[in-house]
Amino acid sequence: MAISIQRGFTDDLRVPTARLFWEGFGDKLGFVMGEASQAIGVIAESFVPENIYIARDEERVVGVIVLRDSAERDGLEINPSLAHKHYGFLSGTLRFWVMGLVFSTVPNEGELWVDSIAVASTARGQGIGSQLLGAAFQFAEENNYQAVGLEVVNNNPRARALYERIGFEATAEKSVGFFSRWVGFDSYLRMVKPLKKSI
Repeated sequence: MAISIQRGFTDDLRVPTARLFWEGFGDKLGFVMGEASQAIGVIAESFVPENIYIARDEERVVGVIVLRDSAERDGLEINPSLAHKHYGFLSGTLRFWVMGLVFSTVPNEGELWVDSIAVASTARGQGIGSQLLGAAFQFAEENNYQAVGLEVVNNNPRARALYERIGFEATAEKSVGFFSRWVGFDSYLRMVKPLKKSI
């Protein structure tokens, strides 16, 4: 199966990409974003394609990596007005507050942030995640970032081992506290990969 990596996508790929994103993160986001059909609609509308790379085979989207290149610009921007539109004012306000409290991370200066990465269950084990990370590293180097950062949940040792093998180092741990009973993990581990400066 030939895989191509591309930056951004056209509107016809918003929903397929959102479905893939939900496949990877629905178990963690479901408690705050609700039913899959509604959540996928919110996610599809929230995408900022220029901050996203996708992996495609001949027929479908099989991988996605969402980047945040500053405190203000994220590849997935769920703002209050969008939350109000889909959930109503009171419910949308509460959901937006919880998402910000549990899932929002601000990159350090000079750091490209990997907000999320997901690969279709039927396409795992083919190096697609590594190709998507490679695209993120290339983007970071071309735009003079000093490091790439991400978070991995504490109960995913396989992902942590993968990130360590490709040069990420653990720098901090963040507890999700009271919300652990719903998201299925206790904490995030923040990891950073310094980038070599070109001479």
